[in-house]
Amino acid sequence: MAGMRVRVFDQEGHDSGDFEFHPELFEHRSRASELLETAGYTWFSDFSSIEPVHEEYGLEICGILNEGDVGPIAEALQRGFPHWHHQRICLQDHSREPGWTVSLCMFPARPCNLGWYDGD
Repeated sequence: MAGMRVRVFDQEGHDSGDFEFHPELFEHRSRASELLETAGYTWFSDFSSIEPVHEEYGLEICGILNEGDVGPIAEALQRGFPHWHHQRICLQDHSREPGWTVSLCMFPARPCNLGWYDGD
């Protein structure tokens, strides 16, 4: 309505339950590492891993120990991947990578009213 061009993405076969492997997510993981390094964050010091999330077409930054780093890390990822509109932030205190987790993806597995936080 505003005269802007919009491109809508849809994930084919998402309801079939089949696992889809997206090798380009490993390139995106490298880009995320560069974005976070530029923002002043160091792998293994400020966070423990960057994991591809194939079923949701996105990435998870795990093991963020300082709660104050969560927002800036999420913002750096959103700037680097502006077409990935869905974001989830949660605290993992009983996992192999304790700390905060920031997830950013294109196709969330769960509807937004079941735990996804879509940031501004």
